[in-house]
Amino acid sequence: MSVWSSSGVVRLAFFALTLVPAATAEAQDQPQTPLQSQTQAPAAASPPGAAPTSGDTVTFADLDGMVMVAKVVQDRTLRHNGKIIKSTNITERRIAFGPGDSLRLDVKFSAEVGGAIKQARPMGGMFELGKPRAVNNFGGGESVWIFDAGKLTLLRIIKEGAFRVTFTFSRSPDGLRCSYDSAMARENGTGAIIGMGEVGHGEFEIVSTKLVSSECKVARASN
Repeated sequence: MSVWSSSGVVRLAFFALTLVPAATAEAQDQPQTPLQSQTQAPAAASPPGAAPTSGDTVTFADLDGMVMVAKVVQDRTLRHNGKIIKSTNITERRIAFGPGDSLRLDVKFSAEVGGAIKQARPMGGMFELGKPRAVNNFGGGESVWIFDAGKLTLLRIIKEGAFRVTFTFSRSPDGLRCSYDSAMARENGTGAIIGMGEVGHGEFEIVSTKLVSSECKVARASN
């Protein structure tokens, strides 16, 4: 049974407008500043023959039958029960494109806190472009994937606030390239960003986040 609601649609539309580059919030001094949009330059091109080279803008049809693998490392400052926690998070996404407007997402997530590495259970599922759906990770919420002008964008609502992840595809002589960008938005523009930990901590507030590195590759799926 779907738990998607009209209020979820309204919240996604609002956050789509407010997820814009902004200064990173500091752990103590600027609790109401939107968190930083994080961009990484395009990664190395995929192997020859990975995609058509004609035309300027990559379409979703160009990606049919292909697989994108992206690894993102971020440093985060969290607040849990009034205490500040520093963590380094690693998110690995694998997206298989097609058939049609569908995609298969698989996610691996781990976090290093105080020298200990904790691994979350693998997450994933099938999605249709432009069709919002309820999701269970990070304490639940709603998400939708959108593709426009060569960009694949995830809009995701969490308990309070939201985040956006965008993968931009471009052509090169050797095939397709992809790059990563993300941003977060506060509830009503001023509230906290609150989610549930996948590797412990329970409910927490995201105070700040900083991109350490990202890798993104796209290639034809192997049979």
